[in-house]
Amino acid sequence: MKRICFIALCACLLNSLTTLCVWAQGSMTYVSSLSGPSGGSVAVASDSWFAQGFTTGTNAPGYSLESVSLLMANALGNPSGFTVSLYNDRGDRIFPGSSVVGTLSGSLAPVLVGTYSFMSSEPIILSPSTGYFIVVTASQLLTTGSYRWNYMAPSTNPPFYVTDGWHLGLQAMSSNGSVWERVGGSTINGGHFQFSIDATAIPEPSSLALVLCGGALWLAGRGRRRNGGAVKYPVP
Repeated sequence: MKRICFIALCACLLNSLTTLCVWAQGSMTYVSSLSGPSGGSVAVASDSWFAQGFTTGTNAPGYSLESVSLLMANALGNPSGFTVSLYNDRGDRIFPGSSVVGTLSGSLAPVLVGTYSFMSSEPIILSPSTGYFIVVTASQLLTTGSYRWNYMAPSTNPPFYVTDGWHLGLQAMSSNGSVWERVGGSTINGGHFQFSIDATAIPEPSSLALVLCGGALWLAGRGRRRNGGAVKYPVP
């Protein structure tokens, strides 16, 4: 009977450790529109903000954001101060709200065509089934130069990737980051901005509890074996 219980405990511990390892190493791409053909690009500057919405999946404890990647075109002029931020939506998943969830940074300024990744120095936890916006801007006016963010060519079946209940949202634009309007008409021809999000699903609290309990029991078992299977008391 003891042997059966020990085997069952080992199986539970192994499953819990596997869950914990997936959490520690399980970063994956949940949404991406990078693979499709580009339909053009928009100019990003201090008076030309753009936002791309998305909605997270259904994992109850939420997700830990790892990185955001953007497909950029060649910059125009001499822009500076490119900024990528994550905003809550304002409750309707149509426009960014006033709350900045976090600011992301990259190792290179996106002045040449290519895909650039941006990360946060602090953990950013995304709630499940919640709308967010990736917001980009810069420190210089449009007249002095601009970064260029690509958008997808419009298609009946756009080639984007989503999983685990995540999905792409709407696009918005602003001249000051406070008053937003829908991106429509000929601005991006109905295509989504090209980006991807890598995140890690946070495990259920019960899984973490199993890891801790299983580890404690395992250590206790080791201690008993080292003591010959019995508890030794000091002689008075």
